Amino acid sequence: MREKEKDFTVTINRSSKSGDIPSMVVEQFVSLISQKILKPGDKLPSELEMTRRFNISRISLRESMKLLEAKGYIVSKGRKGKFICPVSDIHLSRQLMEMVHADRNNLNNIFDVKKTLTGEASVMAAVEASAGDIAQLNAIIQDLKELSAASSACSPEKCIEQYAMFFSILEGTLKNTVLSHLNITLSHVLYNSLQPEAIALIGDKGCREQLIGQLEQITAALEKRSSEDTKNAIHAHIDLLKSQLLHA
Repeated sequence: MREKEKDFTVTINRSSKSGDIPSMVVEQFVSLISQKILKPGDKLPSELEMTRRFNISRISLRESMKLLEAKGYIVSKGRKGKFICPVSDIHLSRQLMEMVHADRNNLNNIFDVKKTLTGEASVMAAVEASAGDIAQLNAIIQDLKELSAASSACSPEKCIEQYAMFFSILEGTLKNTVLSHLNITLSHVLYNSLQPEAIALIGDKGCREQLIGQLEQITAALEKRSSEDTKNAIHAHIDLLKSQLLHA
């Protein structure tokens, strides 16, 4: 059954001196969540519908969505759309961010937990992923290859968007929603803490191609329904991210 999109309104004060439309959109989303007008699990309208309804550009909307996702307020579930996160996810994300701000060494611990949880999630994904899910993963890999081949025209932000979509689809295959939410929250915290390093990493052609190769290995293991190979491929991927991002 198709999930119904939540009906709500965001009003942009264009007379504001700040002119930072994405931040204004984020503030209104946070207000709507705190007022419980937007509730956990609510599905957001399509990108086209939100740009029309809010009367903002697609670029401003996408930046708003990136900020909301980085802060843990929304989650993207691939082609299913974007959804409001559970309140517990938002609180956990804030607490972890505070820990990182207090001591950057906590990023090591978060990576270690992420490796463990993602490895266990991959075991389930090897069983639960449908042929359609795997087809979507392969399509994203192809998109990433085409973006990477664009050389100087390659957009790191676009690559990161596709990369995030790959793991959103992977998380979407899980029936264990608690594990999925924990994984997504950790991803938000890591990206929000290491965004400049992540952009630099994906912007390097050699690193980008290595990451794409690892996504291919993960998908190939899923296609074989091999839990062990999928887990090993995921662990190798997390280890690479940890070594590259924390020592950038």
